[in-house]
Amino acid sequence: MTNCRLKKGRAPVARVKSVWIGNADKNQLGDLLEELQKILPGTKFQHEKFAAGAAQAFQFYEKFALPHQREMEVRARKFERLQKAASEYREAIEGLDGGSWGELSERYFLDTRKFEPSDDNLVVDRQLQKARADIGELKNSGDIAGRAASAAGALLTQKICAVSESRTDPAVRTLVKDIAVAYDRVFGERPSPAKQGIFVRTLRAILQTANVTMPEEKALTTILRDADLIGTPPKRGRKARKENTA
Repeated sequence: MTNCRLKKGRAPVARVKSVWIGNADKNQLGDLLEELQKILPGTKFQHEKFAAGAAQAFQFYEKFALPHQREMEVRARKFERLQKAASEYREAIEGLDGGSWGELSERYFLDTRKFEPSDDNLVVDRQLQKARADIGELKNSGDIAGRAASAAGALLTQKICAVSESRTDPAVRTLVKDIAVAYDRVFGERPSPAKQGIFVRTLRAILQTANVTMPEEKALTTILRDADLIGTPPKRGRKARKENTA
């Protein structure tokens, strides 16, 4: 570990890498830890332990949760394209009249099977049977496209609803949940979604430094409800904590 000189009164930052707050530098990290010492209960050791837990939460967010969310967004756009294209294909197939079907099936037969001119009626009959089967393939393809469009639409709706109901990106939900668990484990108290509560003030300071959008109170309540918390219920309610001089 390299030695570094810090301003008087600043919390030590050598233990926590700047990666946990994105592009923030060491000075910004020092300012954040200094602010957290004023907000958080407990001892300096607990503050550093919580900071380490938050660091792990951000590392997971940046290395796994955020890339996974981006992958899901790309996948959702693919489902959207599939739904549109498959629906249009089904409508096009269903819109063909008898004459169009005849021309299309003949061309399809010639493109997909080798036509064998013959004077043998049995050979001709077999090829006509294949042609009729090809017509069935084309008609069935419209049904298959319709089912594909329906499945893609259902998946797309599911993904959109999952985000809209929470009003928070999935990656941010994971990040906040992990920070909440770190708070719960270190201080032995469940974090509260109260606007002026200790946890919300702590979380807001961390996310602002990391340039991550703070969840709304309703979304935060849901995140905390679903988190694996084992601490005692919060006792402070919405009362803001005075500066910690310990």
